[in-house]
Amino acid sequence: MVYGTILTLLSIFGHLASAQQQQRRGPRFDDFDLSNATRYPRMSVGPNDPPTIESVSDASPRVFLIHNALTAEECDHLRKLAKPMLRDSYVGTAGQGMKPSTDRRTSQSTFLLKGSVFETRQMRSMRKKIANFTGFDLKKFADLQVNRYEPGGKYEPHVDWARSSVAEQEWTVLLCLSSVADDQGGETVFPRADAGAGIMVQPKEGMAIVFRNNLRLNVLDPESLHGGAPLLYGEKWNSNQWIFAQDVSFARRVSLPILLLPWGGDPPGWLVRLRNHLMKTKGEAAGYNALNRAANAVLGGLSCIATVVVGGAARVAFSRRKYEAEEH
Repeated sequence: MVYGTILTLLSIFGHLASAQQQQRRGPRFDDFDLSNATRYPRMSVGPNDPPTIESVSDASPRVFLIHNALTAEECDHLRKLAKPMLRDSYVGTAGQGMKPSTDRRTSQSTFLLKGSVFETRQMRSMRKKIANFTGFDLKKFADLQVNRYEPGGKYEPHVDWARSSVAEQEWTVLLCLSSVADDQGGETVFPRADAGAGIMVQPKEGMAIVFRNNLRLNVLDPESLHGGAPLLYGEKWNSNQWIFAQDVSFARRVSLPILLLPWGGDPPGWLVRLRNHLMKTKGEAAGYNALNRAANAVLGGLSCIATVVVGGAARVAFSRRKYEAEEH
C-alpha cells in the first residue's frame, strides 16, 4: 500500500517536472506520442478538381483543409517572389516580439510586406479566393510570410497566437506551396488534437490548412499547438496567411510597404529590433501603434519632400520653356 502510494507520488512529481521543463524550453515533438495520430488528407482530390473543403476537427482546435485553394502557377509565383529574399527564420516571443531563429525553427523565410500598394495581381486573386472559401474579411488579412524547409528543417510545436488588442492572430491559413511524399516527413502536426492522439496533415501543393488560434478574443486555444515535422529529404515550401481579429492598419497596408520597397517588402534587422524595443518599453499595443505612427510620419515627410522637389522641378522647367519662348 505504502509502496504503491510512493510510486504514484513519484509519477506525479515526474509529470510536473516534465511539464515545468517543457514550459521553460518550449514543447518539442519528442514530448508527444504521435504513433496513433490521425493522418490527413483523407479525401482524394485531383489537381483539376474544383476547390473542396475537408473537415479535420470541428472541436478544439478547429481545423479544416481547402483542397486546390491555389493553382500550381500561383504556388510557383509565391516561391519565385520569395526566393531571392530568403533568410533565417524569426521566431515569435512574448508580446509579439521577434528574435532570430534557434534550433526550434530551422528554416528560411521572408515577409512579402506589400500591403494593398504593391501586392501582385496573383496575390490579390489568391486572397479573394481564400476570403470567398472561408468568409474571412479581406480587411483583416495580414501580409504573407513564405517559408522554405530543406533536409532536417523543422518548426517545433508552437502557437501562432499572442494576446493583442491591435493585431491578434485569430486564424492561420497555412498555404502549401509544394507537396511532400509519404516518406518525406514535413507534416503539419497538431500534437494535442484528437484527445491527445494528435493530427498530422501531409502537405499537398495548392492545399490550405486553416485553423483557429483562439477560443474567443484574447483567449488562446492551447489545443492549437502545432508544428512542422522534420523534413527528411528534398525541400518544402509553405506560406502563412494570418487573419487578424482587427482590421489591418493603414501603416501596414500602405506606409510600411512603401518604406520597405528597397528591401523587397521584408523588414530589415534594424526595423525588427526597433519593433521589439518599442513593444518592450511601451507595451505591445502602444509599441505597435508607435511604430505605425512613425511609419506614417516618415511616409508623410517623404511625400512632402517629393512634392516640393517635383513642384520645384516643374517650375524650373516651366520657367525655362517660357524664357526660351521669349528669346525666340
